[in-house]
Amino acid sequence: MLIAEEFLLVTRADDGFDKVGRAELAVAGALLCELALAERISLDGGRIAVVDASPTGDELLDEALGRFAERAGKKPKDVLARIGRGLPGWALERLSRAEVMQEEQARALGVRWWSRWRVVDPLRRDRLRAELLAVLTGREEPDGRTGSLVALLHATNALQHALPAEARDGIPLRELRRRAKEVARGRWAASAVSEAIQAATAAAAAAVAAGGAAASS
Repeated sequence: MLIAEEFLLVTRADDGFDKVGRAELAVAGALLCELALAERISLDGGRIAVVDASPTGDELLDEALGRFAERAGKKPKDVLARIGRGLPGWALERLSRAEVMQEEQARALGVRWWSRWRVVDPLRRDRLRAELLAVLTGREEPDGRTGSLVALLHATNALQHALPAEARDGIPLRELRRRAKEVARGRWAASAVSEAIQAATAAAAAAVAAGGAAASS
């Protein structure tokens, strides 16, 4: 399972809806981390550089690698949202084929009103939550993959969704967030992705605020 798929699985609410948002940013960031760990992409001076453009053998990673290659020389914060377009749906379909998640839709008159993705393999999600909790409580040292996932959860303010109250063993959320912040700083690729997601989110919020101000003037 890719880091992007782990993010989507561990943050999905029990009712099947996405309570985090920013899925395209998060998935693109996760794929950037994955490619960096595989030594296919590096961040040279904070800008995207392709180290090895040969196929990875994974269709989703190969698609992401091609999109990053088209934007080589750019800063992640400027391109993650565009690179991520359509990729969350692709990742969710893969999870469906693996019988980890399943889509449910409401339709009327041929129109889809809403869609949700329920977790149908909760043991897989529970194991992932246990791994995260072990890292965030200091029982285990994070490896590159877990460290990247923690950094993404921190950047998207999604830790409370990944580790709801019943999965925290009574540990206060603020303590887990403090540790997540430390872990996020400890890996250069994940740290850069965290900064990119936060910057892109702030830019989007500013654009919405500016649009609202213009509309009211």
